[in-house]
Amino acid sequence: AIEQNAPASPELAREVRAVKVLEHVGTPSAVKLLEKLAQGTPGAERTRTAKSSLERLAKSAAAAGAGQ
Repeated sequence: AIEQNAPASPELAREVRAVKVLEHVGTPSAVKLLEKLAQGTPGAERTRTAKSSLERLAKSAAAAGAGQ
């Protein structure tokens, strides 16, 4: 079955996977790169994915801080 939100091309799929890997890694260097990617072309899939990743990282950091 084809995923409904699947990227349109193999290249785009690789870019989206790379952004998700950066989110998973979550190091300061990875976050810095996500921030740079999030400033990309407005509306571009890679830009939207990077912004979403940063939002999730911020929420998880806030949740971790609240649990202390």
